Amino acid sequence: MRATADFFALIWRTLVSPAEVAQRIAGLQLDRATLWSGMALVTITSVLMMALTQILLPGTISEGAVETTPYGMTLILGGLLVMTVFGVYFSGKFLGGTGSFPTALAMVVWLEVFSIVVRALQALVFGLAPGLGSMLTYLGMAVLIWVLVNFVNVLHGFASLGRAAMTVVVAVVGVGSGLALIVTMIGVGALQVG
Repeated sequence: MRATADFFALIWRTLVSPAEVAQRIAGLQLDRATLWSGMALVTITSVLMMALTQILLPGTISEGAVETTPYGMTLILGGLLVMTVFGVYFSGKFLGGTGSFPTALAMVVWLEVFSIVVRALQALVFGLAPGLGSMLTYLGMAVLIWVLVNFVNVLHGFASLGRAAMTVVVAVVGVGSGLALIVTMIGVGALQVG
């Protein structure tokens, strides 16, 4: 019970004081094996939650979304998260940041944990009030971007959120290109199998 309370307290702190949470994450100094295991866990949890949401609330996933198997979705999401780690790490380094790769990995893992909670809340609200759920989707995206910018700012020791925001923009461009490549590869693979 205490662990659950602490977990949701940390989720709340991530929302209201992301820089403070980023400092706590940076201080953990977790080994890479633990971090990569965490990455695998949050990826699988995200895919399971998306599948469950689609079953219980079919209208919550847009019709324009990529249709694929759970394995394909795991590959896409896992690839996206890994590219996000590399994106924020190398983009920040390019812009003069001082962050470490393990810290970048830890922050992206926690960001995905936070994102899972946000998406669960969105699905709940959508089930109760679809119109409000749609608005909450945009609010959730804005919150996740805000948290990411703060995390990157702490990660790379930037003096302002402006440089952190620029790092995120550069990373998003790179991640978007990489994600398009993964989706294309999955599509080509599906055609070859068929």
